[in-house]
Amino acid sequence: MRLPLLLLPLALALPMGAQGFEGTMSMRVGAPDGTMMDVKYMIKGDKMGMTATAPASAGPLAGSEVRMIIDQSAKTMTMMMPLPAGMGNGMLPPDTKGLKMVNPIGSGTATEGSNTPVEYKKLGTSQTIAGLKCDDYEASADGQTTKICFAPNVGMFAYPNLGGGMNGRGRGAAAPGWAKGLSTAPGFPLKAWSADGKVSMEVTAIDRTAVPLSTFEVPAGYVDLSAMMGGRRP
Repeated sequence: MRLPLLLLPLALALPMGAQGFEGTMSMRVGAPDGTMMDVKYMIKGDKMGMTATAPASAGPLAGSEVRMIIDQSAKTMTMMMPLPAGMGNGMLPPDTKGLKMVNPIGSGTATEGSNTPVEYKKLGTSQTIAGLKCDDYEASADGQTTKICFAPNVGMFAYPNLGGGMNGRGRGAAAPGWAKGLSTAPGFPLKAWSADGKVSMEVTAIDRTAVPLSTFEVPAGYVDLSAMMGGRRP
């Protein structure tokens, strides 16, 4: 059975003080294939959930909803995807709905890339995006500059770099340079745009309705991919 190299490659987390904010953020984010994809973030205290539709560059996962749950208190990142057609080949339980991978996270970072040096310079201007005020910054990383509007005291953020195809084929581009330094970023990014004005990420709506705890639970029927890759049958 051929397995995906990663479910959500290079997701980068930023723990922030989340006082005063609970809700769901909808945004549009640039995918590795150049298209924009719809992503939702659910934030509640020290927990964050994310759902996104995998782009065409994700190979057999294209069009599937992928999920991620970050639990800072448990120090875990759980990544989930539905089971692509024909993947099980009789090796998985008949009631298998999908695959999951649980990774430990440290205090302040989630995965590779979060220690990349990024300089954030406050520009002295601000915006209101989807009803939430944010401050404009210029981020310099990897020889490039990007303008980002950060909102403080919102919650943690993970960049949804959904590129991985089967066995790494079609993995797509890595997360942008500014996203690799999120552990030192001044807040939750509501918008990111290049010098020519092209927007690569923007929050489109904010729903402050309370997020149920069930949002951060893994549904039954998800097989642990970590065990399978270690040579153990589920």
